[in-house]
Amino acid sequence: MSMQSCFPVRPAFWLGVLLLGFMIPIEADLMAAERPALFLANQAELEQLGDLIEKEANNPQVQWVMSRKYDGVRAFWDGQQLLSRSGLTIKAPSWFLDALPPFAIDGELWIATGAFAQVNGLLKRTSITPENELLWRQVRYWIFEVPNYSGNLFARLQPLASFLQQQPDSPIRIVEQRVVKRSADLQRFYQALLALGGEGVIVRDAALPYLTGRLSRVYKLKPYHDAECIVRAYKPGKGRLQGKVGALVCELIAEQQARLFPKLPQHRPVLIALGSGLSDQQRSEPPLIGSLVTFRYRGLTERGLPRFAVFMRERALDAGEAID
Repeated sequence: MSMQSCFPVRPAFWLGVLLLGFMIPIEADLMAAERPALFLANQAELEQLGDLIEKEANNPQVQWVMSRKYDGVRAFWDGQQLLSRSGLTIKAPSWFLDALPPFAIDGELWIATGAFAQVNGLLKRTSITPENELLWRQVRYWIFEVPNYSGNLFARLQPLASFLQQQPDSPIRIVEQRVVKRSADLQRFYQALLALGGEGVIVRDAALPYLTGRLSRVYKLKPYHDAECIVRAYKPGKGRLQGKVGALVCELIAEQQARLFPKLPQHRPVLIALGSGLSDQQRSEPPLIGSLVTFRYRGLTERGLPRFAVFMRERALDAGEAID
C-alpha cells in the first residue's frame, strides 16, 4: 500500500512531517512585499483599562474613545492600491476600488459577524468571477483612520465623512467612536458587543495625532488573547483521527514572541502544537506549510508558553488582526 493511500491527505502533509526538524527563517515568509506603515494595538485587561480611563477622565489633553473591533481583514488604501497588512495587493472589483477616495484610509474589510472565513477566502482569489463579485457586493470597508491628515482622530475622519456625503452607495463605513470616561460604560459596551457575537472593543486616545507602530495608547479588549504563528509541520492523528492531521506544528513569530511571550528563549524559534479547534475538513486538508494562522490562548504557563492554545483560522493575505 502506498503512503498516499494509507494516509489520504494532501502531499503537503508528508512534506510537513519531513520538515518537522527543519526550520525555515520566518523572514522568508513575511518579507514578500513592503508593508504599509500602520498603527497596532496592545492587548489589555478590562479592569486595568477601566481604571486608566477614570484616572484620566478630567484631563483636557486626553480623550478616550471606544469602538467595535470588527472581525475581518485589515486593508490599507494608499489612494491608488488596496493593500493587506503584509503589503500584498488585494484583488477587488473595479467598481469597489472606484468608490474609494483619492486619499489614504485604513480599516477593515468585513461582511458580517462570524463571516471572517468568507472575507478571507475572497482575498485568496486571484481573479474576479461572477461568484466572488456577488460576495464583494456584501463587503463593507469599515474605516477607523485617515492617515495623512492632521489633528485629533475626529478631525482626521472628517474629510472622509465629507467625501461620503457625495457617495451615498459607497461600500465605505466609518467606525463609530464613542467617548468614554467611566469604567462602567466601557464594561457595558464590551459585554453588549460580546452578547451580539462581536469580537471585542478597541479603546484609543483620540486626542493623539496620527502615529504608526505599536502604540501605547491604543488597546484591544477581547475575552481571550490571540497571536499568529507559521505552520511548519503536522502531527498525524490517532484513533478517530487516524489518516488525518492530529495537530499543526507551528512556529511563533519572532516579534510576537518577544512581546507576548517574553519568558521564552528569544535566540531560537519556538514551536507549539495546535490540535484543538481544527474541523474534520481542516484535518483532512490542513493549512499548507508556511501558512500564517491565528490561535487564541488564555494566559501563559509557568514556562511562558501560551496556555490552552486553540486554532482559530488561517490568514490569507493579512499578517495579523485588524488593529492587531
